[in-house]
Amino acid sequence: MTRLGPDVPLHFTAFHPDYKMLDLPRTPALTLTMARDIARKAGLQFVYTGNVHDERGQSTYCPGCSERIIGRDWYDITTVWSGRALQEVSSTWQMRSCINVSGLCLERVVLRAIMDISAHAS
Repeated sequence: MTRLGPDVPLHFTAFHPDYKMLDLPRTPALTLTMARDIARKAGLQFVYTGNVHDERGQSTYCPGCSERIIGRDWYDITTVWSGRALQEVSSTWQMRSCINVSGLCLERVVLRAIMDISAHAS
């Protein structure tokens, strides 16, 4: 974290038996949740779980106010906040490197989330 900073995303992905590795057990969802919690307590802001149903662990949250920005569960997008929530959330963030979009200053994580949705939709 000291070299890359707290904004670098970290993903913990569950193993599941497939193809020629059927003899190994799947990673318990609780193991991923515990790993995510440890990384967040260490100061990382964008830590995700994957390959399990875990909407809390797969969603993106505002590092300032903890509001859910993009909700995800497995391959589904479950939440994309409205313009009003966008204004409320963006006003609470430190604007270290922002871009003005439709009159709103958006922090890098918002742009990452929007790009993620765009990639998912294509």
